[in-house]
Parts: sequence; C-alpha cells; structure tokens
Amino acid sequence: KQWYQRRVAITAGTNNLSMTLVKDDGLTANLTEFEKLTVKTISPPLEEYLKTISKTGDTCYNWNIVKPLLVYKLERVLDDFMETVTENGDVSAPTPSEFQSTKERLSGLLNGFYRAPFTVQRLLELLLEPNKHYRKFDKYARGLEKVLSVVTTVDPFPKKSPSSLLPNTVL
Repeated sequence: KQWYQRRVAITAGTNNLSMTLVKDDGLTANLTEFEKLTVKTISPPLEEYLKTISKTGDTCYNWNIVKPLLVYKLERVLDDFMETVTENGDVSAPTPSEFQSTKERLSGLLNGFYRAPFTVQRLLELLLEPNKHYRKFDKYARGLEKVLSVVTTVDPFPKKSPSSLLPNTVL
C-alpha cells in the first residue's frame, strides 16, 4: 500500500517541476500517538508501515516520529531473540547484564540519528525477520551494530527525479 501520494506541479511559464508529498491515511497520527502510549503495542497499520520500509527503504515521514517506533521494535526483537536462545539452552547466550548492555548500546545508536540512517531498509529487514540469517544472539547483535554504525543519513522522502514521477502524478 502506498503511504503517500506524489503530486507534481508544473511551475507556470517554466519547465521547472516541484514535488510535494501528501500524507493520505492517518499514519502520521498513528505514529504520533504511538510515542505517547504508556503500554506500547505495534498496531497492524504500523506493522505494515514497517514492512513497507523494509521493501522500499523510504520512511516517508519525519524521522522524529518514526524513530520511537523503530527503537521500540528493536528492543522487542532483542528481548524475543534473547528469550529464544535462552529457552533453547544456547551456551553462547549472553548473561543478563551483557544482554542489557548490548540492548542499551544498540538503542543508543539508533536514538543517536537525527535523520534515518541510509541502512534503514536493512535494519527493518533484520528486525522483521531476525532468524532469517542469524541463530546466535551475539552474531545478530553484531549484524545490527554494523547496520547502525553508519554516519550517512537519508531524507524521509524517496529521491526520484521529477521525470520519473510524471506517470503516477496528479496535476
């Protein structure tokens, strides 16, 4: 599902194109409300939004309202991963204090971004399917750390040339 609509306006008298993105489905309100919840759960629309990011790499919303959702998802996935390796009797599972330290470090890295890291698509892939490539907590944590140890950020909106927008536009 598209979480935004692209609208291109042709500036009168010139060949210049300007692009604006129009929010269309209340997801901004869902993201804003999520941050205010005392008992957090990820609603189906927010889960779909995370899947969209994992497929496109475009957050499409201001990073300040997206980041709390991603930090929460990161922390829940780490908790679930730790629970799984502990239940399976994995001898390489970290101690509770090592786990807490790792969780705080990774959350801190994600919280440190003022805009979405350019690796946000891979981050979401790892968060949505943590066991796809990793079975051990330490390796998974290192994978997340590598994705979060970047300095380059991206704009919240996709970088498309105006000519690539024309077929799907509303004039």
